[in-house]
Amino acid sequence: MDLYSLTDAHRARFGEWRDQWIDVAMRTAPMTGEERAMCRAAVRGMYRAAGLVPPPDERIVFVPSPFVAAFAGGFAAGWWHQKKATTRAATYEATREATYTATDAATDAATRQATDAATFEATYAATYAATFEATRQATDAATLQAIDTATREATRQATDAATFEATRQATDAATLQAIDTATRQATDAATFAATFAATSAATFEATGAATDEATRQAAYDATVEATRAATYTATDEATRQATWYVVPGLARMGRVAACFGDPAFGLGCAASFSRMWHGGNQWAGWCAYMTFFRYVAQLPIDYAAWNHYEVLCRHAGPRIIHPDFCLISDFPTRLAVDDQRRPHADDGPFCLWRDGSALYAVHGVRVPAWIVETPETITVEAIHAEPNAEVRRVMRQRFGEGRYLAATGAKLIHMDSVRRTPGRPAITRALLQDREGQRWLVASDGSTPRVYYMLVPPDAATCREAHEALCAGLTEDRCRAEV
Repeated sequence: MDLYSLTDAHRARFGEWRDQWIDVAMRTAPMTGEERAMCRAAVRGMYRAAGLVPPPDERIVFVPSPFVAAFAGGFAAGWWHQKKATTRAATYEATREATYTATDAATDAATRQATDAATFEATYAATYAATFEATRQATDAATLQAIDTATREATRQATDAATFEATRQATDAATLQAIDTATRQATDAATFAATFAATSAATFEATGAATDEATRQAAYDATVEATRAATYTATDEATRQATWYVVPGLARMGRVAACFGDPAFGLGCAASFSRMWHGGNQWAGWCAYMTFFRYVAQLPIDYAAWNHYEVLCRHAGPRIIHPDFCLISDFPTRLAVDDQRRPHADDGPFCLWRDGSALYAVHGVRVPAWIVETPETITVEAIHAEPNAEVRRVMRQRFGEGRYLAATGAKLIHMDSVRRTPGRPAITRALLQDREGQRWLVASDGSTPRVYYMLVPPDAATCREAHEALCAGLTEDRCRAEV
């Protein structure tokens, strides 16, 4: 079957399926008590499908935002690892001591047997320091190196082997078989491409894919910033103000991590949260692709293992999966995109959770919160100090292009007048060049007092050339006639 031979019934199901998954990805209503019970059951089913013992209900915890999940998940992963490592370390130390004692005795015996009775005492006295001590030092060095390597490796694996592998097992085993079966039964290579293109166009671009990427990046940035704040005595206020995310209590995360042991270790685990991360409804595009075969094509295969993953995708936000616990985030209270489905809000955060965590972006460009919240504080100096060109462009737009060009003394390249409509006054226009070398055509359409600032190619030498460039190569006379 391919998408071009769908029946009317298929097409009706396609539209309903698409709208459902868009609603899932863009959801802002909080989870209900019934949904929490469903998600707990789904977590248990997913672990069992992977051959793992599910955590008890008290360790399947619901949190208000993905940021809480990232920090709490990292701290908990570190604590569980240290708890288990204590037992392993005690066992290893006892084994190491027994091994050392046996090696020591064997070395002594071999040394004594290598000399005859007449010269033994002199030889032993002369060589003890040079041989036995060297042997002991070499043994210790090798042993300690092994211990050190094992310790470092264990630390690295606190959120790797102990979490990533479990996460992979807990999801792959529960989903990949169903996905592979559905894909193979549903399509050949050509149909697969067409189906994926259609489902992605209907869901991926209209869902939370961009929000998921932004959420994970913001959570990573926040954990790294918390680590820096805990490492250095003073927190750079300017750096905090320049962030495009807001996480309440971020500066206190170092003290929270200390409650679980070594704060640097805990924060390091939190910074590795992505090893345990699953996107929930923010991965709705991927889940929608799989469910296309279930609800639209209606392939008759066994979806029992897949059901658990689908429930969590439909009814919960991002989650942290660990062998000993699972943290599940609620949905945001606000989620806004522009007409191209890019994260966007110019009156506040585009994504806001109920604990106050927030993300800021203008037409897909991540910007510091203050640029959106207090645009009146933008100055020419702040614009010039901003190193990111895209953020600088947004700052100029919110400052006002005309105001910026005037304040920075833009260079006049050319000026003329044109009469768009007979009997109406001529329109004066100007071609300006700003301090960055960009050229702008400044003009009005004559019907309103509004003045437009239009970016034009840098090689435009006259207002006419600039106007024709905006008209995609048409002559100016034709541009005016068609307008």
